[in-house]
Amino acid sequence: MSFAVLPCLLPSLLLGQSEPEPPPPSALETLVSRLKVEGGVGVYYGYNFNRPAGGVSFIPGTGTTGKRDNELTLNLASLGVSLEPAPVGFRVLVGIGTAGFFALAWACTHGCERL
Repeated sequence: MSFAVLPCLLPSLLLGQSEPEPPPPSALETLVSRLKVEGGVGVYYGYNFNRPAGGVSFIPGTGTTGKRDNELTLNLASLGVSLEPAPVGFRVLVGIGTAGFFALAWACTHGCERL
């Protein structure tokens, strides 16, 4: 074989090679890639320009979560985890705060039997 043919074969040899396939992801990597973490915080700040005595700013039962003047109130803080369905998934959302209590109170005054 002469060396004159080598430059003609070199591109076909280089182009014919392919990179090896990466190994498939493990079951744990697949599971972690489907997991999603979420969260949120809702707060309310109320200020009353009348500066009420004792700080009580709103009439009880009006539906606001900020009951006192010049205070920051936590409405809702939530943390959730979800898993994309492939073929089965889930979603769990846990919350704490006063917003849920007001929603329930409103629903009960407007027909609790629908809950």
